[in-house]
Amino acid sequence: MQALKYKMYAPPGGKWFYLVPETGRYFETSQNMNELLGKVVRHYGVNKLAVPANLQDLVEDYICRNIPFGACTGDDPRKPEDMPPTFYEVTEKLEKMFRGHRYEYVGAVEAKNRAGVCMQCPKNGHGMCTSCNRLQETARRFVGGRSLPEDKKLGVCLVLRVPANCLVHVRLAHTDLYGLTFPADCWASKEEGSPHG
Repeated sequence: MQALKYKMYAPPGGKWFYLVPETGRYFETSQNMNELLGKVVRHYGVNKLAVPANLQDLVEDYICRNIPFGACTGDDPRKPEDMPPTFYEVTEKLEKMFRGHRYEYVGAVEAKNRAGVCMQCPKNGHGMCTSCNRLQETARRFVGGRSLPEDKKLGVCLVLRVPANCLVHVRLAHTDLYGLTFPADCWASKEEGSPHG
């Protein structure tokens, strides 16, 4: 297991976060680790589940697997392609993906359904604060300002490496999806042009 080097300071991205494996529920806070642990413990209680004795260790390991190298101790089993992208990589990919292409928008209900899938997805990367660095706002400009209440729970898609809050609004017909591996339940894997579609 990995552990945060600096437990009194926010991890890269400016927040502490955790996906409860038993329920698929995601929690985050910009306050501190104790605030996050409190939310998670209450969630276990409400769902009548036993709180793991090593909950803080599990949370720290989860955070470490979703942030860049260097902020944690312990062996990092990730390969370079598993690493969360940098802010500059995401903005460059966003520009490249949307500039010069006119995407067809999906309806609000479909966008909301897609967001629901993304929120539970293991490739919904939370290692970067997409609201504090205006990344979500930048991404919205590429989709005509469209937004959802779920935006705050959408991070960066670790497959396409762009903010998920813009992806959920468009058909990906112009996007090169070949060679990419999507999770089994991903809506993008069913898009036209996908090797899985």
